[in-house]
Amino acid sequence: MKVQSGKHLTKVVEKFSIKSNYKKYREIMKWFIAEENRHSQTLKKYMDIYKIQQANKLWIDNIFRFLRKIMGLECEVIILVTAEMIALSYYTALSNATNSKLLKTICEQMLNDELKHVVLQSDTLHRISKSRNKVINSVVRAIRKLVMRFTVFVVWHKFKKLFIKGEYPYKVFKKHCIEYLNESINIEKTGNI
Repeated sequence: MKVQSGKHLTKVVEKFSIKSNYKKYREIMKWFIAEENRHSQTLKKYMDIYKIQQANKLWIDNIFRFLRKIMGLECEVIILVTAEMIALSYYTALSNATNSKLLKTICEQMLNDELKHVVLQSDTLHRISKSRNKVINSVVRAIRKLVMRFTVFVVWHKFKKLFIKGEYPYKVFKKHCIEYLNESINIEKTGNI
C-alpha cells in the first residue's frame, strides 16, 4: 500500500500528537510512511525486472482515499490497518503461489513489517478510543467489522486467481482477516500489545 508523501496523514498525525501529548507519534509515523513506500518500491522493482504488469487499482482505493481525507486520523488509521491485515493474507498467498526465492523473501519481509504495522495502528486506535464513551467505541468497532467484510469480498474477487494458486481459499482468507481484526480490536480495547 503506497502512502506516497503522506501529506494528509502527516497533518492529522501532527494534530493528534499535540492533542494527545504523544510526541513520539510524529516520528513513528514518518518511519511508517517511509517503510510503506519502500515496500511499494521493492515490489515495483521486482515487477519491472520480471516485466510483470501492474494490476489496475481497485475502485475501492479511491473511496478509501476520499474517506481518509475527509474523516480525520481515526478513519485514516482504520483504513490503513484494514489494508495491513488484508496484506498479511495477500503476501502469504503470493508467497505460496510463487517458485521465486526472491519473491518469497520479499513476501516474508512484508509479512514481518505488516504485522508490526497492525500492532502500531491498533495501539493508535486504543489511544484514540480510551477517552471516549463505550457506545461510540462499539459503533466504531461495528463499522470496522463492516469495512473488513466488504474489503475482503472486493479483494478476493480482484485477486481470486492469486489466492487460489496460493492455496488460500475464500473461507480461509475471510477467516484469517476476521481473526486479525479481532486481535486488532482487542489491542484497541485493552492497550495490551
